[in-house]
Amino acid sequence: VSNYTDTKSGKKGDFHHIIGATVVELEGDIFHMRQINAADDGSFIDLDYEYTPQGKAKAPRAKGLILGDLHTDFIDESCERITFLSKGSILKVLKPENVVMHDGYSGSHHHYGKTFINFAKHHSGKNNVEAEIVRTFEKTKKWFCADTDFHVVGSNHNEHLLTWLERGEPKHDPENALFYHSLMAKVLAGTVMGDTSTHIPNPLEILSRDYLDFGRLHFLRRKDSLMIGDSECGYHGDKGVNGSRGSINAYKDIGVKSNTGHGHSPAIEGGHFRSGTNSKLNLEYVDGPSSWMHTDTVIYANNKRTLLHKIGGSWRAKR
Repeated sequence: VSNYTDTKSGKKGDFHHIIGATVVELEGDIFHMRQINAADDGSFIDLDYEYTPQGKAKAPRAKGLILGDLHTDFIDESCERITFLSKGSILKVLKPENVVMHDGYSGSHHHYGKTFINFAKHHSGKNNVEAEIVRTFEKTKKWFCADTDFHVVGSNHNEHLLTWLERGEPKHDPENALFYHSLMAKVLAGTVMGDTSTHIPNPLEILSRDYLDFGRLHFLRRKDSLMIGDSECGYHGDKGVNGSRGSINAYKDIGVKSNTGHGHSPAIEGGHFRSGTNSKLNLEYVDGPSSWMHTDTVIYANNKRTLLHKIGGSWRAKR
């Protein structure tokens, strides 16, 4: 029972007070851990079952699933299997109405001037930009569900394609020159001056029309809101308040529950949930100790959320 003083600290404590629990499932040396938050009437949902004073029953469809960053060219195969493809995958069990995708494209402008990295990419067939985009779309197509909306959040890695167009030197990159000029023409054709800023179309969205035929795929701009239940899901997490850098503490104070990606390390701080990653955990820019984890965030039908960790090739104990 909540019991707080009539002070600033007490008001914060009362606001964040919940009736909840932590579920830990053990399978040998493997563990699966998740949070349970009860509704005002004491009922709660844990995965695909709802528990009320009347008993246990199948839960309604989840409202949303916020995926950890995908980096599709470097996605961990076990994450892809247990999230999308297997019989008992997260999508097949929870049947979310919405799936939110962060950082699907992997290409990086940070490789400009990196002699050895670019040498290796060229000789391994990884330097063709169009081929990487096609691989990304071909893999993504396998994940779509006819009764689920998929939302691509404006993300820093997705925007690397636009950065490549702005900074690229096609005369020094014959492998990608034709694709560069073709895509540049399409983006320029859609670029217009708005009342307060320039509107530049998303090149990934333009290309998706040629490679994907799925009417429930939505691309969000940086300023777009995406409310799922009572929490905001339209932010990637790399940019914070008033132009600042994104952080866990910045998002916990924006006045609405929020869910982000970007950090690759799952976290809960106040009303802010951050998903982890679905990529391999040993990407080239990871040095030293790491808190990265394969984690998604689910928004249940009752608007309560939990982090779903993928450990040991599974996301829950065997049923």
